[in-house]
This record gives sequence, C-alpha cells and structure tokens, in this order.
Amino acid sequence: MTTKQAHASTPWVWGSHESVSHYFIYREGQMPGEDGIAVVKDLSDVEFIVRACNSHDALVEAASGALMWMENNLMASDVSGLEDRKSLRAALALAQGKVTP
Repeated sequence: MTTKQAHASTPWVWGSHESVSHYFIYREGQMPGEDGIAVVKDLSDVEFIVRACNSHDALVEAASGALMWMENNLMASDVSGLEDRKSLRAALALAQGKVTP
C-alpha cells in the first residue's frame, strides 16, 4: 500500500520573470524558482490552479458541513434534497481523491 504525500502548504502564489515565457507557482513567502511547485505556460491556467488550490480546503470543509446538515435534517425520503446530497457526496469524493474524474 502506498501512502499519499501531503501537498505543499498553501497559500500558493504565482509570478514570472521577464526573461521567460511561463509562470511559476510557489508557496507564499518564497521566491519564484525557489523550491517551486510548478511551471505553467498559460496565464489563465496558472490563475485557475492557484485559485483552486488555495480554496480547496475551505470548499471541502463547507461542502462536508452542508452534507452533514442535510443528512441530519432531511428525511431519507425527501426527494427534493436527494439529488443535492448525491451531488455533494460525488464532489467531495472527487475533491478528496477517493475517485477520479
């Protein structure tokens, strides 16, 4: 059995050097290229990656809380919330690495 290595702590930031045509993702407080996390060519991709990674833990926590509330407060037969619960479970499984897209 393999164990997952923890990701680099957040917040992540991005930057670039004038002499190169790509962007660096690195931990806040570091310099670009200093034990960097990734190099990305497209500006919209680097912005998306940094925003997604920095918000991941908060979104998982909020979705987990919403799902717990729904499961504790909605009747199992409540059809109106059934699809929402299924969607939250699926999204959480994906975000937590329990399934792949």
